[in-house]
Amino acid sequence: MSLASALILEVSQIIRDPPRALIRLGIFVLFSILLILVTWKGSSSLSYGWSTAPISEAELKNISLKAKEFNESPVKAPFKNTFWEVGQRSRELRKWLERADHVGTSSFAGRQLHDVVETTAQELFPFLKNLQRRPGTKTPLADLRRSFTKGSKGIVIPVGGGEQSVRFAGHLIVCLRKVLGSRLPIEVVYAGENDLPEKGRNRISGLDGALDIEFVDILTVFDDATLKLKDGGWAIKAFAMLGSRFEEVILLDADAVFIQQPEKLFSQRAYKEKGTLLFHDRPLWQHAFRSRHD
Repeated sequence: MSLASALILEVSQIIRDPPRALIRLGIFVLFSILLILVTWKGSSSLSYGWSTAPISEAELKNISLKAKEFNESPVKAPFKNTFWEVGQRSRELRKWLERADHVGTSSFAGRQLHDVVETTAQELFPFLKNLQRRPGTKTPLADLRRSFTKGSKGIVIPVGGGEQSVRFAGHLIVCLRKVLGSRLPIEVVYAGENDLPEKGRNRISGLDGALDIEFVDILTVFDDATLKLKDGGWAIKAFAMLGSRFEEVILLDADAVFIQQPEKLFSQRAYKEKGTLLFHDRPLWQHAFRSRHD
């Protein structure tokens, strides 16, 4: 299976002020997702060099024992003290996933390995369980990976929380289409009807130049029981990207401002070499978050 890359563009501050607990959850999940996302939407330059040889009984046993260890000792709050462990498990899962891709499912051992990967992924990332696009599925990780359009590139904009967000998004979209001439498809992502009501969606879709735009309710993609995305906050950003159909993603805040086509970001040397391009936010709210600017 060929692997693509993920691009995250952070160019503005949060529009809403989520509870501190949600911020911590967002950081925790975003950190762990980004560690493994290079495999889910992947990068061919980032490989562990697994062979295509059939998996041996000993190798499968070792992986299964490690997965059992993870299952019997789940990562628990406070999450700020368990970043390292989440990272280690995500790294292991990524290696198993790549191995499973090379082995395939034609053999019994291969199918067992895929089962271990699915089970471990759901335990580490509970929001994958009960994937809303396919209720009752036993392979939500595989389903999610199949939802990506091969070779696709696009823009993802989380929008919601009020009138201001709708106005910002409208300005950004019109600027991208009418001023800069960008032709990248756009997904506007929101967390339920209360986050971005139909009236707001209609206002955005009715704008002059609002072409090739799709609205995605993230609550129809992932199980919100543990995420609490409907309660608001910037934690939606990571899941907006993960739930996108694009293999290569430019993730934008609604109040981003561009002075040239965003397509140029895909040709940046750092992105092409590393598979990810990150930006510091502009220094907003210095006095509200003084510690961030000291």
